[in-house]
Amino acid sequence: MLGFTAAALLVYREPVIGPAFVPIQRATAQATLALVHILGEQGARFEAILYHPGGFGYEISHGCTGFLPAAFVLVGMLAYPASARSRMVGILIGVPFILALNLARLVHLFVVGVRWPAMFDLAHEVIWQAVMVVSVFLVWLGWVIWSERGHRGHAEGPAVQDMELDVGPLVSIPEGLALWEATQSRSRRLRAQWGADS
Repeated sequence: MLGFTAAALLVYREPVIGPAFVPIQRATAQATLALVHILGEQGARFEAILYHPGGFGYEISHGCTGFLPAAFVLVGMLAYPASARSRMVGILIGVPFILALNLARLVHLFVVGVRWPAMFDLAHEVIWQAVMVVSVFLVWLGWVIWSERGHRGHAEGPAVQDMELDVGPLVSIPEGLALWEATQSRSRRLRAQWGADS
């Protein structure tokens, strides 16, 4: 995971991958504009630029496509010791969810820019950045909890039953980190006990 993060910081820059992302940027802009129109807002598009007749506009850059947060969810699920089935379910639900959340972010930012332009920078650079980071973590953590519960349901033996985790529907970040450490330790013990990967 750290290797992926380092690679993303080195490679995920406009001069390196910008041209390859132009079709994705245009498709994201087109989808965003369609949702803006569904909400009854006026808007138009040129390439990856969305603009309003009142003068507001923004460009959807490669960093606005939702690719990087979705990639973090994908890599996090692939890196975690889980069954192939759990990974496939998590990826098929988690990645589209993050991409849909990113579209909601872009639509909201357009509406904020049109109606409350003074709030745009705060919404763009602070609020939505935090929402996306926390959402990536919570999607991954929710998948880990689901995956561990599913694995526990298929496993047999008293050793597994003794390690049941009681987790409510919502956990704080410190509780989530503690749960992650507990599940990592539990996964190592299970692999050692049965002599195979989950």
